[in-house]
Amino acid sequence: MNETQTCEQRPASASSAAGSIEEVLDDFDRHLEGQRGCTKGTRQHYRREARALLVRVFADQPINWINLTATQIADFVAFRARNLSLVSRQNPATAIRSLLRFLGGEGLIRTGLDGAVPPIWRSKHATVPRHVSAEQLENLLALCPSEGSGAVRNRAMLLLCARLGLRPSEVLRLRLQDLDWTTGSVLIRAGKTSRERVLPLPEDAGAALASYLHEARPVSTERAVFLSCGPAHPPIRGNGFMAKLVNRLLRRAGIGAPCSGAYVLRHTLATTMVCRGASFKEVADILGHGSLTTTGIYAKLDLPSLAQVALPWPGGAL
Repeated sequence: MNETQTCEQRPASASSAAGSIEEVLDDFDRHLEGQRGCTKGTRQHYRREARALLVRVFADQPINWINLTATQIADFVAFRARNLSLVSRQNPATAIRSLLRFLGGEGLIRTGLDGAVPPIWRSKHATVPRHVSAEQLENLLALCPSEGSGAVRNRAMLLLCARLGLRPSEVLRLRLQDLDWTTGSVLIRAGKTSRERVLPLPEDAGAALASYLHEARPVSTERAVFLSCGPAHPPIRGNGFMAKLVNRLLRRAGIGAPCSGAYVLRHTLATTMVCRGASFKEVADILGHGSLTTTGIYAKLDLPSLAQVALPWPGGAL
């Protein structure tokens, strides 16, 4: 009995076997959440790419997994990556590879078909992290309005990103019970890298947060820290809120492309730490990186240190 026959006889989940694209995607989403621990944002991205592939292959026809070929997979991934930026072009390949491994594990397709996903070349450190100087950062924060409940909230959110390097999603996921005022620390719950970490609250970020909680946060039974100013005061959803907030301040400060989005604050903190002599391990612990390889992208920005380890020019001094 060969490998293909063995895979075809494996039991598949009832919903995936029913032939509906949405049912397959629902099963895939549950797998990503329960088995892989993926965040909601990652699951949404993977689901979007998976749906695009399945719709392209099966259109309005019932799903017949035999019709899913290596050529179709390779063509789809290459097409999706073609118009993406250098930073993002690997995203479709990662999502589709995860889908194919899930389908193989369910016995719906032959195992190993994920090998049809073509390699999408991108050097791990091909791009420089978008950041601003320490002086620009302080100017940026000074431009943040301080009048009104929304402004007080926004300033607290910005300082958490700027001083602790939090991801926008981490700021929005903060809950009241994550704040320990006795020790002056905040618990950052597991997210993108499935790692929890406890970070000390810097003085200005802690003061801004306390001001928001005591003076500007709406009265609510909701446990999320940051609430909308709109009716019913639901928790703020979507990382786009933070991106728009930072982009407005960047425009006011006269800082243009390529700096944009809330991750500018995170990259600025990491870059400053490295240039001031912090080890990659220290930076990784603050940022919550799952691997030091990820943190290594900041090495190229510490030019004085890089100069000390640079190889001499073969021809000697000019």
